[in-house]
Formats: sequence, C-alpha cells, structure tokens
Amino acid sequence: MAVYAGMKFGQVHYRAYIFESDVRDMTLFELRGADDLKEQILKKAKLQKVPLKSEDLSVEGKSERFSAQASWSEEVNFFNKYRRTLKFSFDTDQP
Repeated sequence: MAVYAGMKFGQVHYRAYIFESDVRDMTLFELRGADDLKEQILKKAKLQKVPLKSEDLSVEGKSERFSAQASWSEEVNFFNKYRRTLKFSFDTDQP
C-alpha cells in the first residue's frame, strides 16, 4: 500500500517538475510573442496531462524576455477510498 501511494504521489510530482522545466526552457527560446507562448504552454500541458486551464496561466514579456506564472491542482485517488488534492504553482522569474 505504501509503495502504491508513493508511486501515485511521485508520478504527479514528477509530471509537475518536468512540466515546469519545459516551460522554463520555452520562455528562454520564444521568439514570436506572449500569446503564441501561452498557446504552446497549454498544448504542452495537455500533452503531458497537466490539468492547467488558460485562466490559470499568465505569460508576459516582449521580444527577448518572457515569463510565465501558472497554478493548478491535481487530485490523487487511492482505490476510490482516499482522495488528496495537490496544488502546484511556479513563476519562471523565480529561481
């Protein structure tokens, strides 16, 4: 049971970590604009199964410098008996 719980929590945290890392890279190399970057981030979230909504994502910047802030929550379900909601957020301007 403990191994299963660890895997469930671990998968969600790992997915959030990889997503944040990908978004940080995307903000460094974006050339087209904030709106295009926001669209790309939302596509990446969908591809990586991160439940991020457009209203929970903010992208700002011009030409060479962009930043993104996002927050979302994800529910972890253990055998339909125990549910835990995990909250995630990041700001690419913060280390």
